[in-house]
Order: sequence, then C-alpha cells, then structure tokens
Amino acid sequence: MWEREKARHDRMLEELSPPKGSPPKGSRPQSGEYWGASEESDEGDQSVRSSISFDGGGAVRGRGVDGEDGAYTITKGVWGQREGDKEHEVSVGWIEEYDEGFQVVVEGFYSEETGKIEARFRSSRGVSGRFMLAPKPSIF
Repeated sequence: MWEREKARHDRMLEELSPPKGSPPKGSRPQSGEYWGASEESDEGDQSVRSSISFDGGGAVRGRGVDGEDGAYTITKGVWGQREGDKEHEVSVGWIEEYDEGFQVVVEGFYSEETGKIEARFRSSRGVSGRFMLAPKPSIF
C-alpha cells in the first residue's frame, strides 16, 4: 500500500507541475497557519497544527505538529487545478516527513470558498485516515 501511495503522489506531482515559467491552473491557496484534527484508522485521532506556504509556481512547503505523532516537515508538495476539480477548489498534495522517522502521503483539496483543506493520508506505518484544516482563528 505504501509504495502505491508514493507512486500516486509522484503522478500527482507530474500532473500538477506547470511548465517552466507558467503558473499553475486555479487560484493559489492562502499561505499561513492552519489548525485542525485528524481521524485515523488506528483510532489515534489527534490535533493538527501546520504552517503551510503555497508558492506562485505551484509548490507547497511547510512544517507542522500533530498532537500524538510530533513534528514534521512538508516536502514534495504541489497545488493546482485538475480536470474534474470543482470551480472553487484546487488539488493539493505533499509528503510529511516526521522527526520520528516515518512519512505520510497527503492528497486533498483546498476550498477557495471556505479556506479549508480537506485531505486523506496514508503513512509508511500503514495508518490511514482523513483530516480537515482551517485557517488559524484570528483570536489566537
């Protein structure tokens, strides 16, 4: 399963990476702090805090902390509109590399209407699930 997820992510990178000098299709997601929670197959649901940067060339970078699994770095990220995406959504995907030594493949959507990211994931440890991230509330 893990190798299949990594291969799926590689295909997403190829599909969404724009030609040199061209912007990605779709509206660029908002960079910043995101907060949310995960629902996990091992019942290890946890809080999620991420700082995500969506650059104008289609790359996604950042870092974050999960309530149970700890700190991670976002690498090999990409965003852009795919055929079949809704008008107000863009596809997003990245790899999370955890300080504890495992990796997670993420694939989902950013909604321009809500500012939220909804995604599914699978880890190199065999855990899978979903999460939703929303922009950090302004009261914090």
